[in-house]
Amino acid sequence: MAEDTESYTVRVLQDGGVIREETVTAPSWMYSDADRLADGMAGPFEIAVAQNSARYGIGVFANLTVDP
Repeated sequence: MAEDTESYTVRVLQDGGVIREETVTAPSWMYSDADRLADGMAGPFEIAVAQNSARYGIGVFANLTVDP
């Protein structure tokens, strides 16, 4: 990695809308039951993750569909 710091943008999406967005400084993140409940999450949703760059901004998102 050619960045001074490591960070990622994590988005939780449902029906095309962003429900939650967080910036994390490690290549891991957990969407807890309490967070899902607070977000009113029910049914399938997507997690999207992109690496952040001081030079280029947010990179290309990789998406994963979750169907609890």
